[in-house]
Parts: sequence; C-alpha cells; structure tokens
Amino acid sequence: MEDGVRADYPGAYGSIESKMATVSAALEAEPKDQQKTASAIHDLSLGIGGAALLLIILGILMIKFSVKIPMRPFFLTVSILIYYLAFKFSGESIHALQVVNRMPSTPVSGAPEIGFLGAYPTLETTLAQGFLLLIILASVLWTRRKNVAAEKAAAEKSGGSFKEQPSS
Repeated sequence: MEDGVRADYPGAYGSIESKMATVSAALEAEPKDQQKTASAIHDLSLGIGGAALLLIILGILMIKFSVKIPMRPFFLTVSILIYYLAFKFSGESIHALQVVNRMPSTPVSGAPEIGFLGAYPTLETTLAQGFLLLIILASVLWTRRKNVAAEKAAAEKSGGSFKEQPSS
C-alpha cells in the first residue's frame, strides 16, 4: 500500500485519482498531504460556486425575460439527470471509500469498470447501484401508474372515454 491507496485494487490509479478521495482522507492527512487536500477542497468549492452562479443567472434570465420552458420535458430531463447523478455518485463514493480503506471491497472478476457511470468491479458498488436502480424503477412505475389512474378518473368524470397511451 502506498500513501493509503491500495495498489492491488482494480482502478486504484485510474479515475479514482479524484478530488473526492482526497477530501475523504482529509481528516487523517499528513502535513505533506495537506496541500493536496486544500487544493481538492478549493476545486470542490469552485465547482459548487460556479454551479450556484449559473443557477442564479438562469433564474434571473427566466424571471426578467419571462422565458417560458415546457414543464413536462424540463422536469423529465431534470429527473433523468438526477437519477444519473445519484447512480454515479453512489458508485464513485463507495469506490473512494474502498480505495482509502474505509470500506471493504470484494472484486468481481470479469465485471467491467465504466467510469462515466461510476460502475466499478466490486460487489459493494454493484449491490448499491443495483439497489438504487430498483428504487428508481419502482419510482418510475409508481408515478406512471398514478398518472394513468388520474387520467382515467378525469376521463370518467368528464364522461369521455379513456384511451391508454402506449408506453414508449
């Protein structure tokens, strides 16, 4: 083990050379690592600040210029983005904890490492992300079922007939 990172771990020197792993080890940083930790926290703060500034500008533009955005596509896009980020962050976070020896890791042979999804070849990341996928699927199915029931009730109330839309 070198500098608290397990060299035998799949992907130990790949994408996990991220700021998250550095920040997670900040509490036990030795003096030589404190500059790296400060840099990681600075980068993280810049990212959060930049995103907040972008949201403020977008909000001002929407209010000032009455930008009308179609709500259904907007919220569908935002929902997909949130699901993706939750999936990726869960994998990256567990992987970061494994690399700094805060969580056990059980390598799964033959499983791929997919960086843009935060998928790593360990049992722990696979189980956590699989559980998250089940939650996402249940949420989508529950929402779809609720919407169909509401449309049916509205059609019956208005005296019209309900025609179920094919799922896409």
